[in-house]
Amino acid sequence: GADHLAIAKNIQNQIDNLNKIQKDYKIKLASPFEYFEQITERNNACGEFLDNSLNFILPGVYSSRLYIKQANTISQWLLTNIAEPLQALSRFYFNTKNRQNEINYAYKTLIKNHAHDSIYGCSIDEVHRDVMRRFSNVQSVANGIIKRACRDVTTENGKLSVFNLSNYSYSGKIKIKTEQKLPSYMNALKISSSKGFSDKKLYDTNDIPVTEDITDIKEYIIDVKDLPAFSLTGITKKHICDKCSLKAGENIIENEFLKLETINGQIIVTDKIKNERYTDFITITDAADIGDSYNFGGLKGDKPIKAKLTGVKLKENNIQRVVSELKYEINIPETSASKGRSKRTYKHTIKISAIFYNQSKYIEFEADWNNRSKNHILKIGFNLKDKIYETVNEDMFGTVKRQFNSDYEIYKDIPAKRGTELKPNTSPMQRFMQTQNFALFSMGNCEYEINKNRVNLTLLRATGIISNPKNPARGTPAGPPLEVKMLQSIGKNRACFAVAFTNDETNLFKYADEYCMPFVVVFTDKPDTRFFDFKNENIIVYSVKSSDSGLSLRCFNRSEENQNTKNNIVFKPKEIKNIVIKS
Repeated sequence: GADHLAIAKNIQNQIDNLNKIQKDYKIKLASPFEYFEQITERNNACGEFLDNSLNFILPGVYSSRLYIKQANTISQWLLTNIAEPLQALSRFYFNTKNRQNEINYAYKTLIKNHAHDSIYGCSIDEVHRDVMRRFSNVQSVANGIIKRACRDVTTENGKLSVFNLSNYSYSGKIKIKTEQKLPSYMNALKISSSKGFSDKKLYDTNDIPVTEDITDIKEYIIDVKDLPAFSLTGITKKHICDKCSLKAGENIIENEFLKLETINGQIIVTDKIKNERYTDFITITDAADIGDSYNFGGLKGDKPIKAKLTGVKLKENNIQRVVSELKYEINIPETSASKGRSKRTYKHTIKISAIFYNQSKYIEFEADWNNRSKNHILKIGFNLKDKIYETVNEDMFGTVKRQFNSDYEIYKDIPAKRGTELKPNTSPMQRFMQTQNFALFSMGNCEYEINKNRVNLTLLRATGIISNPKNPARGTPAGPPLEVKMLQSIGKNRACFAVAFTNDETNLFKYADEYCMPFVVVFTDKPDTRFFDFKNENIIVYSVKSSDSGLSLRCFNRSEENQNTKNNIVFKPKEIKNIVIKS
């Protein structure tokens, strides 16, 4: 068999014919188990299988249809790290309803999007419309589970309480959507308002919402401190941070840990903890991409176009957060082809909100723009002190190190010879990558590039063909040459990412958790509860699930050493089993 193909019906005849014309070996149809039994010498392969010198790995799929990757990241996090553990803990500790059937349905729907071409973004547009509908379905189900779990523990006149579903204690922002008025001691900042039904009306099956029930739903931010890991904590005055270190002006925003300023059209960021200053920190560039959904295809001799910082505007300035809008402008050619980039250009305005929260040790960025051009790649770069030769990346379990030749340029090797695929200087990541005391976090933009002393995050890779038979980076087609409009990502685009300055692996996981916001707010009289505490920062809980017998935890050891833990679970279990520590 092969990609999309069943095993040939006449496979034995084909094998017999091949055996007649070759002399060095004989082919036999057998099972994998027969094959394994006959292996006499076994060589262990260590590390990642990302070497494409002998086989295609099609690395451009990490940036193809980035809206798919963003939706997948949000869907997975919402289901796996919020909805499922919330309902499992609520059921186990507070005897609420078990919604495992709904969770299983959401997982099965999510997994349908993980067929390789579906998640890669390498199918026709109709397939990816279905993919996005399924992601929407997963998020709707997950949000419904969250709302119903909250309803089940909500009580009349209950105090505002927060589920911290992270492995780490938390101090920082909490976002709350409610029709209720919050106590004055919380110093709540209203950030939005809309009309709608209260959750009590929507999720009470004995009450039918009517037009007269529509009310003002307000979204607030409060600044909290010292919420234990995996806990439910009622917010009192002692949990409100009363110290504000935020400062802002038209060209500068800062808190206790970080500072961002604009001087002479450049962004300068200062790590105030280590007193390190990064000049010309942010660079936005655009280049031609005449590749396809599988591989970036650069133009020989192409010179990237650099965006210009044209304006800085202070959008918010208060004790919970400050926001500065960075406005960039760049003229991008209408399209690109093998003969070059078109003379006609479109002006693109990219607005990036730089967000400082009072207690945050990372800067959050939200980039918005309207893509009007085709066949190009748009990147945001972060300029560091020295050339980059190694990065640390979040992997499925723990981290993995990758080596780079920071001076390598794919353009020098274009075009690829037949049957070969050019090596890129790009790499995939889960939630974060780190190098030189610099860390980059992202919500779904999962491809970064190393170029000398710069880390480039791919914001958009717009191509219009599933497999270009003349892709300069790949000497052989990887699929059908079907043109697909949505692959160009014309229209509104958005990317969310954050940067921090640390080389501590614990910080990397902690900041990644905080950035993804694994917090749920309820109004309840349930007592403050610490669900479990392994008292070892190397033991990461990555799954909390309901099981037939109660609660199932899955963990991994993110270190390279054996770890001990006291397993300080704060309930008296009848039995502890299947707590798997994976190294």
